[in-house]
Amino acid sequence: MKNPRLITYSMMSLICLVIILTFTVRWYAKQTTLPPGMTVGGWQVGGMELQGMQQNWAAQLARLAALPVQLQTDQSAVGSQTLPLGELGLRVDDSQLQAVLQRLFTGTVAERAKQRWLLRDAHITVPLQIDAAVLDSRVRKQWRALYSRAPVPAKRVITPSDEITYEAEHFEPRIDTAALAARLEATLQPISRQLMQRSSASSPDKQQLLTMRIALPVVAEKPTTTVASLQAQGIERKIVEYSTPIIDAAPGRLHNITAPATVIHDMLLKPGEIFDYAKVVKQAEQQFGFQESKVILNGKLVNGIGGGICQVSTTLYNAALLSGLEIIERKNHSLMISYAPLGQDATFSSDGINFRFRNNTGSYLLIRTETQNNKFTVKLFGQLPEGISYEVKSNILETIPAPTEYVSNPNLSPTERVKVVDGKEGYIVETYRITKRNGATIATDKISKDKYAPQPTIYAVKESATPPQTSPAPIKIEDGVMGPIFR
Repeated sequence: MKNPRLITYSMMSLICLVIILTFTVRWYAKQTTLPPGMTVGGWQVGGMELQGMQQNWAAQLARLAALPVQLQTDQSAVGSQTLPLGELGLRVDDSQLQAVLQRLFTGTVAERAKQRWLLRDAHITVPLQIDAAVLDSRVRKQWRALYSRAPVPAKRVITPSDEITYEAEHFEPRIDTAALAARLEATLQPISRQLMQRSSASSPDKQQLLTMRIALPVVAEKPTTTVASLQAQGIERKIVEYSTPIIDAAPGRLHNITAPATVIHDMLLKPGEIFDYAKVVKQAEQQFGFQESKVILNGKLVNGIGGGICQVSTTLYNAALLSGLEIIERKNHSLMISYAPLGQDATFSSDGINFRFRNNTGSYLLIRTETQNNKFTVKLFGQLPEGISYEVKSNILETIPAPTEYVSNPNLSPTERVKVVDGKEGYIVETYRITKRNGATIATDKISKDKYAPQPTIYAVKESATPPQTSPAPIKIEDGVMGPIFR
């Protein structure tokens, strides 16, 4: 039989041990200092009071943000600057530290005691990074004058003799902020450790001696357009020039020629791109407007708005034919015109007649225009296969006699007949494009078969025998955008 006194003594000893252990754990858990050997970003914080450590940590971060950074360069166009690290996008991630402190000083006694034991000699990392967007914004602000100077793009110049030359692009220095961020981040951890080591220095002056020195990475910013990019477009020379005479140089008609010609001037067509004259006319109308001039209305010349715009499309059409370009859409005038050969005109109507062609040269195509009082010219620049040239010929298949019409004039005698308008014959014409290599014909292609309506010879008689129209003809406008204008 066991000794009762021994049992009692053992029980009392166990109880005392539990009490002592409980008080020891509680005392251990409720300590307000950090575990021994603990470091934060290389800074020894073990044994420090929590409040003091937190205040010191905030001061450390403030000193780090205020740390001067000398951004140095020997390029006078850029210039060196000194800025505090905090303004250069410094980001301190102390989330791991805050999580450790949360576990260490909150929770149950057992949990806190466990964490205190586990965190002995713990090394808490504090990642230091540079926010690239903040850095880029600050650099652009600090070097505002530098970034206000944009790179100058290269320019293609057409000389008065139609030779192609180039004005070189001009680069501007820029700070490579991605490389600068990498250089800053590479020195953050070492400089942070040095700063923390000096934080215990007795003299504040010693703390201010620390400065970061970073060589500014400078690169040259190129403009989008360079001489190389222009040359890669393949615009080698003037491939064709075509002119039409401006027979009617009235101010309204001259304005209507100049407006779309200005829109077309220096237009650049990519390989395969389609030129659309309807878009040109719309842009010209929006930018410059059109003025009063003669237009074709239902086969007759009347006063309208926009007369003359078809001289631009006709001249460009001939230049396109002589360059071998693919004609997608084109229609001749209903009446014969005076500034281009039969079969070689291209009319336009806002009622649905358009002129379009495709750049099938395989390189870029540059369109230039020149408007003078007596001549309108289109020049195309690009490239054609060596030795290839084109000719355009039109043949009259049929001549259509001018009909005769009569109008009434009660002031005339029954036997009188007075010619009011001279008629004009009409024509049916076929047009061909002839392709030559080194002067020898290698292909002949039919381009169009066109009909030009005759214009009647009109006589005035006492009583007209011409039957009146029973219903008005549908309005069809050519060579303009609006008509007729009655006064």
